[in-house]
Amino acid sequence: MKKTLLTVALLFWAAMLFSQNFLVEAGSGIGFYKMKNMKALNTFVMNDMSLKAKLTDDFPSWVYFKGAVLYGIPDYTVGLALSRHSTGSRISAMDYSGIYHFDNIINAWMPGVFVRFLLTRIGSFELEGQLETGVILSKVRTNEYLKLYDTVFLDNKFIFNSLNNYIEPVLKISYPVYNVKISCQISYMAQYGKQGFKVDQQGNTQVLNPGTNTALKPEWDGLRLNLSVLYALDNLFKTSKREKRGKG
Repeated sequence: MKKTLLTVALLFWAAMLFSQNFLVEAGSGIGFYKMKNMKALNTFVMNDMSLKAKLTDDFPSWVYFKGAVLYGIPDYTVGLALSRHSTGSRISAMDYSGIYHFDNIINAWMPGVFVRFLLTRIGSFELEGQLETGVILSKVRTNEYLKLYDTVFLDNKFIFNSLNNYIEPVLKISYPVYNVKISCQISYMAQYGKQGFKVDQQGNTQVLNPGTNTALKPEWDGLRLNLSVLYALDNLFKTSKREKRGKG
């Protein structure tokens, strides 16, 4: 998958040298994440401890950001996308004698390629479909901390990494406003690949989830709601030409 994405990227940028039919897109939205495996770890920790702890966060939906560069011809476009996702959990306990917390902060970069195609036009509105695929570069930061009175008994910090793939069908509704196109979209991202978190970069040691006795892994599957703005680079070139003519 890495080699495929690199090849597509090189071809994409080579084509850009000979064409001005390029667009840029930026957006943000809400991601809903499955994280069943990670939630099982929290359940195990809660059941295994003697402290009266609370699960204050358990991998909730969260804001994500996404950008893309596209090459367009009538009725469909191809592009490169990059998105950033994050979520996390916290188990905590606190009283007069001390404090305990167990945190898992997980984030991911998701580079991908996609094709977007026109389904129908209704007045100035456009309904488009999109199919995207790419890789998921996940990282989880784990911190377990226990302090009783003035003594710190635990302060363990770990970082684990994981690599998987995804596919994401998308439905978009767009409307032009001045020189940009504003879009609302709904999609579902399905993760595939069985790689769990690894202790080292070589991937020789796998992290086990004591709650399931299986590999500890991220599960980014879920619904995505997004609002984005699309801008054609042709408009930038045309503006530059008009300014030069005005000075002349």
